[in-house]
Amino acid sequence: MQYAICLLGTIPVRREPDHRTEMVTQILFGEMLEILVTEGIWFRIRNVHDGYHGWVDSRQVVLITEEEFHKIRSLPVSYNAELIFPVRCETTGNELYIPLGSRLYNMKEGSFTVGHSKFSFSGRMYNFPFKSDTTTLMSNALRLLNTPYLWGGRTMAGIDCSGFVQLVFGLSGIQLPRDASQQVQFQGLSLSFITEAQPGDVAFFDNSEGEVTHVGILDGEGQIIHASGQVRIDPVDHQGIFNTETKNYTHQFRIAKSFIGM
Repeated sequence: MQYAICLLGTIPVRREPDHRTEMVTQILFGEMLEILVTEGIWFRIRNVHDGYHGWVDSRQVVLITEEEFHKIRSLPVSYNAELIFPVRCETTGNELYIPLGSRLYNMKEGSFTVGHSKFSFSGRMYNFPFKSDTTTLMSNALRLLNTPYLWGGRTMAGIDCSGFVQLVFGLSGIQLPRDASQQVQFQGLSLSFITEAQPGDVAFFDNSEGEVTHVGILDGEGQIIHASGQVRIDPVDHQGIFNTETKNYTHQFRIAKSFIGM
């Protein structure tokens, strides 16, 4: 098995080995990959942290040995707590900007080393072990309000509904799968009624075929924070999400679950 790490702010993951094909997700700074197939300049990869598959341009990742991979995985990890913040590579003198949720390994006195590269970072961080609490979770959800919707996106420059939920929960130490259809199967407490929901609980919505296609975070007061056009707050009830601008229900409610403390 070959391994790689992302040392750019964020890179796209494509459905097929072609820049013109659909972006299915993104890899954030510090995330590691298993390389499954090589095809020209393309790697078919599995994101080690959420198991997601896709194709990345091999020029956008850095190969690491199996020994380096296991060493990095064993290091203490922190997450960037800033929406976007500069990181300086002291080895090359280059500076790049990393998004919220990027992984920083073995931070000591404002610097960390990955492979042969040393980086400096002076922003706020969430340090392991992460505290799974409602206050932090809801605060991070609200920080992303008005982020534009982007299919496959995972940053404040553009995010999709499940990427939004995955990012917010990850910052509270709860590692959810990537897609809404996978997140609904994640271990958690199912709620009998949406009116039982507390702040930080999650609601899932399905289409006419019964497939879960949308997800958002409940505020416990009859509203939901979700990515639809942009990250927004809308009323929600047992029927679904109600858009006060168009005066109609936009998503059909399926189930609500609690992941806090799981």
